[in-house]
Amino acid sequence: GALHAACVAAVSAGGAVRQEAVARLPVPALGVRAGDVCLDLCASPGTKTMQLLEDGAAAVFANDAHVGRAEAMGAALARHGRDGIADASRVVLTVGPGETFPAPAAPFRAGARIGFDRVLADVPCSGDGTCRKDPGVLPRWTPGVGNALHAVQADIAYRGMQLLAPGGTMVYSTCSLNPVEDEAVVAEVLRRAREETGRDDAVAVLPWPTDLFPGLVRREGAAAWRVADHAERDDDDDDGEDEVGLRWFDTCEDAVAARMEHAVPSLWPPRNDTDEASVANSLRRCSRFLPHDQDTGGFFVAILKKGVGGWQDPKPPPGRPGGPLRDGDPAAAPLRPLPETVLRDIVARHDLDPERA
Repeated sequence: GALHAACVAAVSAGGAVRQEAVARLPVPALGVRAGDVCLDLCASPGTKTMQLLEDGAAAVFANDAHVGRAEAMGAALARHGRDGIADASRVVLTVGPGETFPAPAAPFRAGARIGFDRVLADVPCSGDGTCRKDPGVLPRWTPGVGNALHAVQADIAYRGMQLLAPGGTMVYSTCSLNPVEDEAVVAEVLRRAREETGRDDAVAVLPWPTDLFPGLVRREGAAAWRVADHAERDDDDDDGEDEVGLRWFDTCEDAVAARMEHAVPSLWPPRNDTDEASVANSLRRCSRFLPHDQDTGGFFVAILKKGVGGWQDPKPPPGRPGGPLRDGDPAAAPLRPLPETVLRDIVARHDLDPERA
């Protein structure tokens, strides 16, 4: 109707931003301070990048894995009219997989450790928490989607933790309520951090701040969950159409034996671990926001604090080579020279030597 048309016109003109209420939670939970250098690992469409700038970040590195989404994000930031957001000197747009994002070559300020002050990892997910506003989500849903996404979600989250300066804060968030995309990823970050540093205090899960939206209905994170796969089955009593059933697996070994796709140990809750009770308590500090509690979408937020001891400066990630993704081309694209007009603008803006640029 008229209201929808007015909203679309306001967004197109840069005078407004549309965003689900719970999707605005990760940035306030991050606690950005004036002067912080922030990394938004999965930034498109750019609304959370705008929030980071509004909260006083000195600079935001806004990254997306897809060239087209990054270009749309840059256009959205450029047309936005509020003070500071359209200031290109505070935003660095990058294109590449979040799990292979390169480390800064030097500290951002004298005397500091290498790394970002704040990192936001609002990762790609199955989106099952959006089922109220998108009726098509539930008919398409299967547990296999979350199982398939889990590994890359964990890689992105842990790379964000590596790129965070010691003592810094990272928020991991999804619009999914599936534990394999949420608490299982947080547990894997804790495990990898303990393995890399040899310390139990390498990463701490912080509780939700009591003064942050105190009226908000919040559920604690899950400390235990089950893992399922989907399987089509024929039912002689139905009309002949295939139905989708679930296969539940107690262990990764059982799942592998049954040839479940994307089965990795980190899908399951931590077990037989000397620190299992500690991990379970940490996971309960995560935050779940359920659609029926306050007429919102579904959302998950974990606030992670990086310890100051045991961490080395971040190194290049092991995984696959980085590179932007393009429509119809899932392979990493080759590096391309910058357009001459863009190069001249960068040189002029940062007072660089044009002969060496």
